[in-house]
Amino acid sequence: FVTKIGGIIEVSREQKRFTIPIGLFLLVLGIVLNFASSPTPTPPTTTTTPTPPTTTTTTTPPTTTTTTGEKPPLDNSNIEPTVTYNEPTVTYNMNKIDSRSSYADIMIGNQNISGTFIVERLTLNWDYSKCPQFTNVPDLSADVMKESEYTASLTQKSDSKVLDDREFKYPPNDVDKFSIFINHSKNGVYTVWFDFDYYLFGNEDTKNKKTENKVISYCNKS
Repeated sequence: FVTKIGGIIEVSREQKRFTIPIGLFLLVLGIVLNFASSPTPTPPTTTTTPTPPTTTTTTTPPTTTTTTGEKPPLDNSNIEPTVTYNEPTVTYNMNKIDSRSSYADIMIGNQNISGTFIVERLTLNWDYSKCPQFTNVPDLSADVMKESEYTASLTQKSDSKVLDDREFKYPPNDVDKFSIFINHSKNGVYTVWFDFDYYLFGNEDTKNKKTENKVISYCNKS
């Protein structure tokens, strides 16, 4: 039991008696009450931050889509380079009309060159020879020889005739056609060709171009 006597607290237990100063008693009581009223400490909270999922990016090569109607690019590795001509190009043909006339045509052009050709003095040339004399005359009906151009008459001697003395200009990829109606003897062999002078525009170095030979042969059967 506790007995307060004039500022002294007397505590008796099992008939053992001792005294506690009241100031010390109040201090101990305050500590006990303060401890009892203190909240239970909360354990520290551990926050786990979720790890975001790892994103793997796969690079897909671009897909080439061919639209209908479009062709894939051509492989030009095996294509031969374009031929560059340093003179006019000529195509020459001769055709039979009848026993006294023939027809020739010439195509003169400029292919694959950056300059311009000037062509002048288109000339018809021929060599004449008499028909051979046959003892046994062979059948020559199948001997049809070839072509020539303008209107010209071939004499029974070798000669030439200027068909046109004008200048003709041929820029790149330009072509002209010349047609020649030819009268000749119905008894003879003619070797016919054409030639003309030309130079590259800006360069007055004139050259001559000759076509291949064509033969007109008509011989009377004796």
